[in-house]
Amino acid sequence: MIFRLNMRRQRKTARVNLGKETTATVKIVLDKLENLPFLTLETVDSSHASSGAPLAVGIVVPAFQAEEFLDDCLASVRAQIFQNWRCYIIDDGSTDRTAEIGANWERLDNRFRLIRHGKNGGLSAARNTGLREAIEPLVTFLDADDLLVRKSLERRVEIMQRDWLLAEVAGSWAVTLQVPEETTVEQAEALDGPHDGKVVDFVSSAGECPFNAHAPLMRTDLLRLLGGFDEQMKRGAEDWDLWQRVLRHGYIFKPAGRLSGVYRQRRSSMVRNDSVGHLKEADRLCEDAHRAAKVEEQVVVDKAASLPVGLLKGAEIRLHRASTYLGLCLVSTGDPEILCTHEIIGFLRPMTVAQFQYLDVTKWVTAGINRGLGLGVASQNVDEKDKERIQQLAMAGAEHLQVLVRSLVSDLVLQEGDVVDIRRCKEGVDVLLLAETSADVAPLAEIGKRLKEERAEVSYLNIDVVKGDEGAARWEETPFSGYSYGDVALGRVKTSKLIVRRPFGPVTVELIKSLGDKVEVVAVDSPERELELTCNLGSSLSIKTWESIDATKKITQFVKCQETRGPESLLTTNYGRLLHKEEGALDLRSAELFDELHNKHVGETVVIVGNGPSLNETPVEELGGVPTFGVNGIFYAADRFPDPITYYVVEDTSVFRENTKEIKGFETSYKFFPTIYRDAFSDDEVTDQMIFFRMNAGFYDRGTGTACHPRFSVDPRQRLYCGQSVTIINLQLAYWMGFSRVALIGMDFSYTIPDDVDRKGDVLTSNSDDVNHFHPDYFGKGKTWKDPKLDRVLVNYRLAGEMFAADGREIVNATVGGNLDIFRRMDLLEAIGRK
Repeated sequence: MIFRLNMRRQRKTARVNLGKETTATVKIVLDKLENLPFLTLETVDSSHASSGAPLAVGIVVPAFQAEEFLDDCLASVRAQIFQNWRCYIIDDGSTDRTAEIGANWERLDNRFRLIRHGKNGGLSAARNTGLREAIEPLVTFLDADDLLVRKSLERRVEIMQRDWLLAEVAGSWAVTLQVPEETTVEQAEALDGPHDGKVVDFVSSAGECPFNAHAPLMRTDLLRLLGGFDEQMKRGAEDWDLWQRVLRHGYIFKPAGRLSGVYRQRRSSMVRNDSVGHLKEADRLCEDAHRAAKVEEQVVVDKAASLPVGLLKGAEIRLHRASTYLGLCLVSTGDPEILCTHEIIGFLRPMTVAQFQYLDVTKWVTAGINRGLGLGVASQNVDEKDKERIQQLAMAGAEHLQVLVRSLVSDLVLQEGDVVDIRRCKEGVDVLLLAETSADVAPLAEIGKRLKEERAEVSYLNIDVVKGDEGAARWEETPFSGYSYGDVALGRVKTSKLIVRRPFGPVTVELIKSLGDKVEVVAVDSPERELELTCNLGSSLSIKTWESIDATKKITQFVKCQETRGPESLLTTNYGRLLHKEEGALDLRSAELFDELHNKHVGETVVIVGNGPSLNETPVEELGGVPTFGVNGIFYAADRFPDPITYYVVEDTSVFRENTKEIKGFETSYKFFPTIYRDAFSDDEVTDQMIFFRMNAGFYDRGTGTACHPRFSVDPRQRLYCGQSVTIINLQLAYWMGFSRVALIGMDFSYTIPDDVDRKGDVLTSNSDDVNHFHPDYFGKGKTWKDPKLDRVLVNYRLAGEMFAADGREIVNATVGGNLDIFRRMDLLEAIGRK
């Protein structure tokens, strides 16, 4: 029952929750209370307004190398009695069947959505991706190796539905049990039943982690406004960190009092493998709990929670003593004005509202009254009317103490000193440098150094996690600190200037469009670079270039941490949802073979053999003992080489379809094919020298935002990018294998399209001998080939050259004649060290 107490002498109206303890009887001397008739009592409705429409839940499942557990995890999601949910499966750059399993569930039930990271970013980054993508008002996190019981969502949503309009309720939580990793869904369900639970607030948690990652169900917008998970925390405790940030803004979590699910303790878990690292993070968090905290002023619901936990616990002791003192004074003076004494105000310390909810202040005041009257515990001679009046008096005293404490909170100003900053925006920077590839790092770093000399705060922005690994990790070799895409998307870092290089991929385009009206965007380009095609998504973006601004002008605008004013438009990228439209599946066995080839040829030279007419004039017989790459119909010239081709690659679908028998029979050390051709081989035909790679064909696809955008993968275990020529695949493989020099031969870079070809779009069918290759049957009569579009090949060649150069390696052109002039020319024998 909730009562309203009207304290007429103070002209205050307050609300207080009366617990069962108010029925206790006391004996009191009526004469001393006759001059205290300043209370009236009335009942009010105790029901809370509900949120109205049923709430929807987003379930975020971060998954890395999770093939062993993911099916069971997602089965437990689909088995939920509560049906209004969507599950975001975040494949964090796995090289096992994680993405395949996620895609299977997506096809089975459209409430599942697979999002793939282009590169492993860690647990916090994966959770933040799901947090940004979720469109539901409530969100919960479920690790890929854990399980929910069937009523997990239902029982937590019920609490949030009831308390949705109570701003201080951040979420609801239910118990999770630790179980062996072999535990099944059925075994988890058998563990369901009543479990103790209590309201969780900052003081009751004492700075400790109150529950594991998938125990709470929370308000989505609140987590975004607080910055989500800290992506700099790579060694665990990232959930503990976020829960404490929520609690230190004064929020509470309501208990469901039942089971949510089970936490399967994997023998290879992060905590077990790095217990020292986890302990270091725990040490920091424990220390932070005993420091005052700077909080988001516009998000906070109880500023007292920003005080050190030790001070708040000490305030409980002071409140207990003040309650007793107040009871004594009320009886001894009979003066209600004692409620405002300066002595009590000076003795009290700020406390949180949540603390009052589990402290029995009314009982403490009653004890003071008893002590003042010298009554002890005797109460038999007190009638019911007197009991009620004394109880009202004690309640009024308790409520007024809370009013006094809250007045201290309203005047609370944190003093400079030992204060931890837990606001979303940790720091603002003058300039963020954004590199698409490792080729961009050095020129951007030079600009950054110049700006740093002018006292600008300069950092870099790493977007590899959402777009794919193209070597931008080279930033770690520079003196600059870095931030992730999630840091910007969730407002953890703000900037005045974003410096980028053309051409722009879809992630960069989104950043420019989203931030362009808030920050100055500057493009850095070199006229000789020639990397941008008009069909590229970002080619139409008109922004300032570095040459057009005063590079010597000092940075004056500095974006500081701004107060959060409410839900903001959220920066997201749908590129992770489109990756599987661009790419084939992974081949698990091949990923292991790629590991064996990594840096196998450091310091060596490889010859990539093109198939132009000039190959007939090239001394390939001198290539004995030299590693080689051959492609497509090179089998027509196999007898000219002193050794079998070392690495053989086929990308083109027409080539594979029309030459399958020859391709399978061609003898070579290694063969590389896209995984889309795996079904063309029987298990007996697949050998340990045959590798299937995930081919990313986004360069050709206008539906994903990456059409005409040159890319270069530094990790073929994840993907190899198409680039209008199979040679681009070869160059990425050569980079992975560590070759210091790549010599190109047979790259005439000149095509003649005969008048007698049949054309259907970009596909051409020959009706005569092939004049563009070293053999007339290469694309001879009846064979299909594609419009070469040399301008598109050129931008990919140029990027490949920059990638090798950025790593201190080189690509040279040893072709006899031809029109490919962007690489340094070199005689073949000189290139392979035989001249």
